Amino acid sequence: MQVLTLYSFLFGLLFLCPALAQDTTSTEENSSITTTTSSSSTASPTRASLADTAAEHGAGRFGEQLVNNLAGNAPRARTAFAVRDDSFRTRFKRQADDNAQFLYQVSDQLVTAADLRGFTGSIIGTLGSEPGLDGRGQVVLSQGQRASSGACNGTAAIELFSGLGNSITILEEDIEFDGGILHIVSGQFTQPSTLLESLRATSETTTFASYLASNDRLSTVNSVTVFAPSNAALASAYGTAATLSGPELTALIDAHVVPSFAAYSPLLVNGARFRTLDGVDILVSTLPDGSIVLNDDINVIKTDIVTQNGVVHIIDRSDTGSDTVFTGGASNKPELDRRMLGPLAAVVGGARLWF
Repeated sequence: MQVLTLYSFLFGLLFLCPALAQDTTSTEENSSITTTTSSSSTASPTRASLADTAAEHGAGRFGEQLVNNLAGNAPRARTAFAVRDDSFRTRFKRQADDNAQFLYQVSDQLVTAADLRGFTGSIIGTLGSEPGLDGRGQVVLSQGQRASSGACNGTAAIELFSGLGNSITILEEDIEFDGGILHIVSGQFTQPSTLLESLRATSETTTFASYLASNDRLSTVNSVTVFAPSNAALASAYGTAATLSGPELTALIDAHVVPSFAAYSPLLVNGARFRTLDGVDILVSTLPDGSIVLNDDINVIKTDIVTQNGVVHIIDRSDTGSDTVFTGGASNKPELDRRMLGPLAAVVGGARLWF
């Protein structure tokens, strides 16, 4: 009986040991596979640099110059707007403002195409500083889908507006690089000019520019919004080439300037109020077709002429035939509720800001 038991033990051991060896091997292999799979799933792909990414998309020359001119600002570049080689002006002026141009092409905000297509658009703060904006960065901006009659078209080309109201188009969007997003654009942004130069360079506002040139009312005002009456509006109100007295000029300017605040078009939302230098509120209304109306009967006919110290929007009479040609400028300017400008929310580069 004991012999049988011993044989039984040896016989079982003979078959059990290979099984144990097999189980051990299987466990080691499974452990190895699991570890490899886990390592693969957590690894993130390495993205190319800004310069290399630009080169891959036909903007190598601009990308290289962009990075070289960013110097210590390079780590802050989260969104860049690069021009393709075939549109890049190779002979930049060899002056200090070269660096300013490249800083104007870059933002420290992460701005996607979806942000730019948002209904009211986006304000993009660039790395280009501007004393006239109280030290804040100069901006470029999109006007959103309301600029195309509110059409919700997720693939429509995006226009970006800069100095003198000039615009360029995004040709390729949302290209990721190491640390941010690159957009390939059709041209460089236009460096903003002074308020007076911008008004003179805009065909619809040359008359207002001539009035402003003879009055130093805005010489010490920063971050201004100017609702500039068109030449036609001024001709209707005062006659062609009218000469205004000093007090009349001051009243005209004060009625059309919002001090200490740059109200770019994404901030011209329904119900917004802006107080002018003469203490009268401008009330903004927006229509279903995307148009912007002030004080119920003044049309904003052109938006976003970006200046060194703010922005100009051009206004004119409404289709209703009202005697009020432009906000506050005529003798029968409307008496509005004179409440102080309340907090205004704006989405800038995906972040909500309060003013």
